[in-house]
Amino acid sequence: QVGVDEHGRIDIDRITTGIGASQRSKIVTVREILQKLEERLMTKKIPIEEVIRECSEAGISEDEFEEVIEKLRRSGDIFEPQRGFIQRI
Repeated sequence: QVGVDEHGRIDIDRITTGIGASQRSKIVTVREILQKLEERLMTKKIPIEEVIRECSEAGISEDEFEEVIEKLRRSGDIFEPQRGFIQRI
């Protein structure tokens, strides 16, 4: 069970790193979206609603987005400078 992803397939990444390949892919996608929004909006503080919209277009559900954002917060990659906004470190 430890090495099985959410679809029931064996995922060796989950055993070796604790994060499955699909989860890591979503994390990379969210990081890329944050960088793209920083450049487009020309600000470091990104409205969470913008990120959710972009993630939805990339096929990441709001629940998956919340999970990824929480992982990025815990790892110190992002923080919330004010309510409703996130910022990369």
